[in-house]
Amino acid sequence: MKKWSLIVFQLGLALLLCSQSAEARRLTIGNQTFSVLGYVAQTAQFGWRDTCDTEKGLQQALTTAFLEVDYRPQNTVMFYVSGKYTIDWVYDIKHDFTSWNEKLFSHSRGNLAKDDEWWQILQEAHLTWTPGPLFFRVGKQIVSWGEMDFLRIMDQINPIDQRRGFGDVEFETTIVPIPVIRTEWWPEISGLGTFLDEVGLQFIFNPHAAFIPDQLPAAGNDVAGIWAADVTQGDIRIGSQVARIDEPETWDSEHFEYGVRISGLIGSSIFTLNGFYGRSNSPVTKTDLSIVHPAFLETAALLESLGLGDMAAEIAALGTGIHPSTDVRIDLLSGAPVFGQVDCEGKGIVHPATILMYPRQKFLGVTLTTELPFLAFSAVGGAAPVVRSEIKYEFDKKFTESSTLPVPTPDGFIESDMLDIAVGLDWKFKVKPLNRKAYLNTSTQLFYKHIVDYPDYANVAGAPATIFDIPDANTFQISTLISTAYLNAKLVPQIACLWDIDNEAVLLLPGISYSYSTQLKFSTQLAYFAGSIVGRSLDVFENKDYITFKVRYTF
Repeated sequence: MKKWSLIVFQLGLALLLCSQSAEARRLTIGNQTFSVLGYVAQTAQFGWRDTCDTEKGLQQALTTAFLEVDYRPQNTVMFYVSGKYTIDWVYDIKHDFTSWNEKLFSHSRGNLAKDDEWWQILQEAHLTWTPGPLFFRVGKQIVSWGEMDFLRIMDQINPIDQRRGFGDVEFETTIVPIPVIRTEWWPEISGLGTFLDEVGLQFIFNPHAAFIPDQLPAAGNDVAGIWAADVTQGDIRIGSQVARIDEPETWDSEHFEYGVRISGLIGSSIFTLNGFYGRSNSPVTKTDLSIVHPAFLETAALLESLGLGDMAAEIAALGTGIHPSTDVRIDLLSGAPVFGQVDCEGKGIVHPATILMYPRQKFLGVTLTTELPFLAFSAVGGAAPVVRSEIKYEFDKKFTESSTLPVPTPDGFIESDMLDIAVGLDWKFKVKPLNRKAYLNTSTQLFYKHIVDYPDYANVAGAPATIFDIPDANTFQISTLISTAYLNAKLVPQIACLWDIDNEAVLLLPGISYSYSTQLKFSTQLAYFAGSIVGRSLDVFENKDYITFKVRYTF
């Protein structure tokens, strides 16, 4: 099987390189013309650490095929559909590798070997009608509200797919299209004498024809594969959770979502006013205290029968929140748990029993993008910087407690209003010692988060409650992207960095791409993760430094 997998892997690369054209093809059927464009990409990711949560050597071997078709029977009508299929050959290539199997990465095949869910294959599929100042779009689509890169503030309508980390090489967030109805009205106001040069009103309605939540990395090599979070507690490794999920039902009016956006242009400045009422795409999580592992219950019952009630209560408490799928028994002589499934360091693997829910999400926000022409200095190229900003105020937001334990609130989750503010500065310079022909492009962003009512109470274990990955009422993050271009923009080096200040964590992503032609592009990227606080933020990915190589052919 391994031999055949390698042959298929190489054949896919050969077919990719044999494509003929990157131009959008025009296909005519009868008297109707369709525009067709697509690409095939092959990515290989390699790591050099050999720990329990990662694999040394080849980690991913992703083949992605993408195709889009649009059909315009009239100037005001367009049908658009796109599809994507991704397969990770590493599950076949390494199916008989001892380390791969002992670390349980092979068990994640069902989740990550191929993207074969309908919503993964069918990307966008929508009908657009633009009569005069009106715009109507119905179907599976992407609605973009945000101005920031790297981290999303206002962009909350579409879920994201981050199961495969940053291995896409193309510094971007994978956004999942969903079925919604989008309408817009752009009235003609030039003759009204207002301070506005342009204004538009957008309305979004999501009837929950399909609920597609965020696809996020999680603990447990058996589920999350090579991107499983490294979470340990003493002699225990946290494995995949087994959850009871309170998920919004499709076509249920209680779970309909509504969004309103007003956009305006004043000179060179663009502003938006945004309001959203719906459901969060990311769940909040708490330990299911109603679940006690049978091994602990049986031992507690035995101790109770021997008149050791206090010891029985302690044993039962230790088993609370541990799902029965965890392979563990209690040693009667020592009273210690003995695990039948351990990681490469001998730590017992525990599968938590949890409750997940997708809470109500309500927010108001504003964005502003503008140029600063007074900072266009001729000595560095004369380009005016652009400032992008977002402010979002979210009401009654629910949070997961850091240890996932319930807190003394009606539903067991931390709840507070939250303020997000982000400011980005895009500026390009001419730095002749580095590049005599092209600009040095920079993009720096500052993110500020304020929790209005940060918890001042304890969780059910009696420890002070804190919010998962938000250690304080006020937190800051900074991101930077620097790039330039050589050889007539064929060679593009760049470096991106995210600094999670309060969690003392850093992500560094240097990379370079080379466009051999308009069709063929080669890319490579290196990733470095660092975290100083165990179990928080990027620390859980600290062993996952990697390098990727990618070739993409557009046809």
